[in-house]
Amino acid sequence: MANSSNNKTPNFHIDPNSGFCESNGIYYSKRNPVSLPSPHQQLDITTYIFSHDHNTDIAFIDAPSGTRLSYSALRSNVKALAAGLRRLGIRKRDMVLLISPNSIHIPGIYLAVLSIGAIVTTSNPVNTEADIQNQVRDSNPVIIFTVPYLLQKLGSTATPIVLIGETESPNSSSFCRLSALLGAVDTDLGTESIDQGVRKSEPVRQRVAIKQEDTATLLYSSGTTGKSKGVILTHRNYIAIIAANRARYEMQGVYLCSIPLFHIYGLRFTLCSLAAGATIVVMPKFDMNEMLHNIEKYRVTLLPTVPTVLSALAKSSEVTKYDLSSLQQIGLGGAPVGMDVMKDFSAKFPRIQLRQGYGLTETTASVVYTNSDEENLHYGSVGLLSDVVEAKVVDPVSAKALPPNHRGELWLRGPTVMKEQDNEPDLQEFQDAQEKQSPIEDSVPQEIQPKMSPHALAGYFGNKEATLATLDLEGWLKTGDLCYIDQEGFVFVVDRLKDMIKYKAHQVAPAELEELLLTRPEISEAAVIPYPDQEAGQIPMAYIVKNSHGKLSEKDVINFIAKQKKLLDKIILAQGKKFVYASKEDVMKTLKRCEKGNSRARAARLIATQARQHLQEIKEKMWANDARKPTPTKEDSME
Repeated sequence: MANSSNNKTPNFHIDPNSGFCESNGIYYSKRNPVSLPSPHQQLDITTYIFSHDHNTDIAFIDAPSGTRLSYSALRSNVKALAAGLRRLGIRKRDMVLLISPNSIHIPGIYLAVLSIGAIVTTSNPVNTEADIQNQVRDSNPVIIFTVPYLLQKLGSTATPIVLIGETESPNSSSFCRLSALLGAVDTDLGTESIDQGVRKSEPVRQRVAIKQEDTATLLYSSGTTGKSKGVILTHRNYIAIIAANRARYEMQGVYLCSIPLFHIYGLRFTLCSLAAGATIVVMPKFDMNEMLHNIEKYRVTLLPTVPTVLSALAKSSEVTKYDLSSLQQIGLGGAPVGMDVMKDFSAKFPRIQLRQGYGLTETTASVVYTNSDEENLHYGSVGLLSDVVEAKVVDPVSAKALPPNHRGELWLRGPTVMKEQDNEPDLQEFQDAQEKQSPIEDSVPQEIQPKMSPHALAGYFGNKEATLATLDLEGWLKTGDLCYIDQEGFVFVVDRLKDMIKYKAHQVAPAELEELLLTRPEISEAAVIPYPDQEAGQIPMAYIVKNSHGKLSEKDVINFIAKQKKLLDKIILAQGKKFVYASKEDVMKTLKRCEKGNSRARAARLIATQARQHLQEIKEKMWANDARKPTPTKEDSME
């Protein structure tokens, strides 16, 4: 039995324009209701996706080689891999780590693991060895799927490993080929032999029931602004986001995936696309020219990407070399889209529709989005609420729910939001499941027979303090984003609350100043961070990158800001030749880490903060060498 996700209370008056209910301070979605399966129904993500009709023959295309994987072959491979995993002893609630670049192998691994009730956790392949090994220790996976070139980053782990792809496996009994788990000689995944002596998959006697509230994935936040946190999402979370997004996706379309599949953006996109029956062209990594080539070659109709790519498309002359006539729509996520960027792109490509969205890993990706050209005309907005969420705009000080056009922290609630309460495993169910599992095949080496770990949590993995600080008892997720919702129900994200500059009695959003600075044609990049001040508490410090042909002085920028923002009586402009900045290697490293979800502006702020800290360290070393530490001058306090 289906039920609507829209739980509006009929006794309360809801403003039809904004969706705001003055009685309870909640904003409700203005979109058409979405029917979801009953939350009490036993259902997993894989079963839900395959329950939809798939009129398209081809599910995936490997962009470099052109290798195709049909929907029927995908189903067969998922079933075979699931049986292979069960034969190895992988059971419900076991943690399975997937660390790999994009490939057409990845979605099948996701679906197989989820279909047996195990939990998928992912890691960014470009992470450092230390980051990856810390995540392995934290999540404690029972088995790891990866590619040979990443083995070095895993270190000397005792965890059994399954190698993806056709590359020759290292000579060790601790490794198993994906082909062995598939248990077939000829498959669409390109494997040619059965390694490690694993026999053809045999059906397990009885499957363990999977509830929608069971944990599906453990995805780690980027950690660029603090310690990385593992976000636990359930089958219900994904089923709700798939249901909400399915109507937005064109049936039988051809979609290009260059966004990372280890990230919630890429994972959500892939699952929703499969439910819609689309063909997905998978790129191993992003490259602008390769992306344009693939759009032309495969007649791509939809491209999910990020604002920086949209900006590059608007500015690049390379696009004229390719036939992009098939491209109908570009989806945008990961960061806010500037008004000028959208206007420039639309002027250059008037036929291509732009759709942007807002979401977090904690909300299973996009829960606010634009769904028409008319909605895109509300420049600066990330769109309207999805039907699967409710929202509040809460004053950070008083905790009072705010009406339209008032700024506060955005709170979200709904079936796509990570759960707030712990979901302790049913020990009897756990013991029954162990008894009902088929014996492990004798032909599988003992070294790759993993042990079961009966854990199932909610919120942030192993971090109850962070969970309690982010989720309240009514299920509201505190996003940490400063925003407002206007009188028509459109959501505007201003900045991160933690990034706000506390200037005297005011809170200043760095993003607003950065956007203002970027209106100057002489400035190509800008990052604003707080700087200590005895009188004001904090003042904005601006790091800018001038265009090579631009003539711009510190005084020019200060005067420009002063005219626009009378509130700010001080601003500091730091230019490269005056300060010691972070090295190019450190900058590129930080930017790569921030590609996992944080906006480029936040990456720039992080770099700027690191540069200022580095400068302070140099000063302190100089002072330490003096017999008497000098009193900082007025000029020192303004650096």
